[in-house]
Amino acid sequence: MGIGFTFRAKLHIIIKNMEDRNIVELTNKIYKITLLFPKKEPLRYKIREAADEVLKSLAVWEVCVKGAHTRFFLTDVSIKEKVVFELEKNFNILKKYFEVVKWQNWLGYFDILEIEEKYDKIKSDFEKDLAFLNSQAEILKTRSVFEWQEKETVGDIKEQVRQGDNANKKQEIVALKEWTENNELDSRKEKILDFLKERGRVQVWEIKEILPDISKRTLRRDFDKLLKLKIVERVGERNETFYRLKV
Repeated sequence: MGIGFTFRAKLHIIIKNMEDRNIVELTNKIYKITLLFPKKEPLRYKIREAADEVLKSLAVWEVCVKGAHTRFFLTDVSIKEKVVFELEKNFNILKKYFEVVKWQNWLGYFDILEIEEKYDKIKSDFEKDLAFLNSQAEILKTRSVFEWQEKETVGDIKEQVRQGDNANKKQEIVALKEWTENNELDSRKEKILDFLKERGRVQVWEIKEILPDISKRTLRRDFDKLLKLKIVERVGERNETFYRLKV
């Protein structure tokens, strides 16, 4: 069974759902209702902090899905697990805080319940999306992708397509080729991405400082690959050229 069309169609739905969640609007609502808490009440700020963390994790999740879904969610376990852990942790923290607030007289019970239900819906949707992406990862694990990548040349792939028994065979080969091409990010590029997340935007010379053993030419090739995968974007020209994560 080919994964290309089905995966991309489902991914489009996932991205559309992200845009419809209005997590920014919900976070703003948290800020507004917590203004009704006693001025020096610690929960006033703790709930905001947890809501901010949920917003941040969902923003990272969205960037990864839109920018390089096959890399981040089908192969990169460390990045995926980190985002999932942070989201689940802060969803749970918010849940506990809401339980405490329900016992106070700061807000109406149903006002808190309404916000809690919205977060529950976001959490439920997120878990469904995660389950789907994990299922795609499991499908790919059953295939000898890396062995296939080493043995098959572009000419072999074209010949295999020509000799395929049906359209599904062609679709499967193209999907696997696309996946292996997108799977070329290595640990060095992971360091570049981590640095980008911290700094917002960087120039090649800044990356050279944290990776002194790597030539600027190699680093530029790394950025070209990230540009091709639509993970980053280039802004500026010549000496004023910067790279930043693509949103």
